[in-house]
Amino acid sequence: LFTNISWDLFTDAPAMVPTEPPNWKCSQFTVGNPEKSEFYSPNYPRPYTNHTDCTKVLEARPGYQLKLDFRDSFYIEPSDECKFDYLEIRDGANGYDPLVGTYCGRSFPPIIISTGRALWLRFHSDENAEYSGFRAVYEEVKKPGVLGTDVPEAQCHKYLSGIEGYVNKSDIDQEFTQRSKDFGVPLECMWTIRVDFGWRIQLHFNKFALKVPNDCESNFVDIFPEATDLQSRLKNFCGSIADLVQSPENVLKIRFLALSNARDSNFEALFTAFREKPKSTSSEPISCEEGEYDCEDATCISDKLKCNGRINCRFRSDEDPMKCQKKQGILSAIFNTEHMLIILIVFFLILTGMCCAFLFNCFKKLIRDHRIIQEHMRRTREGRISSPKLAQSTSRLDCHLPSRESLVAVSIPEPPSDEVEMRDSQCQTRESLFHPTDCSVVPAAPGFTTFGYGSSEEETTQPPSSRPVRTIGTHHHHYHLGGSDPRALSVESTKSAPDVIITH
Repeated sequence: LFTNISWDLFTDAPAMVPTEPPNWKCSQFTVGNPEKSEFYSPNYPRPYTNHTDCTKVLEARPGYQLKLDFRDSFYIEPSDECKFDYLEIRDGANGYDPLVGTYCGRSFPPIIISTGRALWLRFHSDENAEYSGFRAVYEEVKKPGVLGTDVPEAQCHKYLSGIEGYVNKSDIDQEFTQRSKDFGVPLECMWTIRVDFGWRIQLHFNKFALKVPNDCESNFVDIFPEATDLQSRLKNFCGSIADLVQSPENVLKIRFLALSNARDSNFEALFTAFREKPKSTSSEPISCEEGEYDCEDATCISDKLKCNGRINCRFRSDEDPMKCQKKQGILSAIFNTEHMLIILIVFFLILTGMCCAFLFNCFKKLIRDHRIIQEHMRRTREGRISSPKLAQSTSRLDCHLPSRESLVAVSIPEPPSDEVEMRDSQCQTRESLFHPTDCSVVPAAPGFTTFGYGSSEEETTQPPSSRPVRTIGTHHHHYHLGGSDPRALSVESTKSAPDVIITH
């Protein structure tokens, strides 16, 4: 039935989608006589039937327009503003296109020429009186225009089917977007979704961001059933949010329009095929059929849509974590919930703030302690420099090398043999220089002493006045003992000798 149409099929989409039986009451109007390019009111030439609503689209070849003329008779129930029975004509292929006119009574409509390639017509009759109706003839005429000023003819129309699928603004081909930019015409596209007969369509918007929200002239999304006239429109979204929509039948149409200032509008919607459970005549509830999943809201969807990560049921029962835990595990189900993600994010932010505060306080304390230590060290250095006692004690530790003239003869008596070792050590102490110790009382033991070798018998028998005097002298920074001592002592050879400093 359709020509030059590419069907975008989704998973599990049937090869042929059954539709509802045609409305034979409208056949004279919708089909007419294509060979003669004519169509008629329903049941023509007899009076048209009551309670009738029929729509028809006339379309010409590219580069042509349509010319519509009414002949022989035209008689539709007259009324003010054609409220009861009427013929509605619009300049375009859809019921939302610009209105050409609404006609009733006995007056013939004027000859109508379309601005584009299509005309949309609707015949409506109420349940009361019946009249003779009309006969209409149409033909294609060459579209006039100035060379280089014609806008290329293009119509964006997408066809979808299957158990689920997506409708995206990004589905619009680049050629339509470029055409809108080059010629300043609105960016417009239509999506037609068709599922199995007896099923319905649920449309859930995952994203809805219009460039100019709350401006229904600049950008909007319209939802229609099979008919696209404004009276049949289900929803019109032109604000900041879009609600869930369910079609009354197995066909749903989505129309998007954006002017040049709103071409960057964006939206994404997920459609799902569902069917309602039949009402039970007994007390036992009716369950879904095999291969279907019960959404727990008196509707059924395909069992393949359960726990697929997308919301296909109206109340999200198909993505319940407790029901999907066998597929993805308990932890994964918990962390995939929106509330748990929010809790984890808040906990992470709080923990991060506490860690930052702790590190800040630690660095602050370290800097403060470092400053206190630096200040304490500075005060200690200043105190040492300014203290007179410390300076005096420091000056006493100065070491002066005695000159040759300051050297005197030192008589070293020999201690007794039994105390020689103790006395010898006592005489070598530094305090013995400032506190004299009677080292001559103890006779020296024979053999080796600190100051060399000597005969104990000779030295003990001689009086103190007749003992040889050992003179400490300096020569080339060495200290020698005078007399007949066979070993010359020095600082290098007698390292256990006491340090003797004599000053004037």
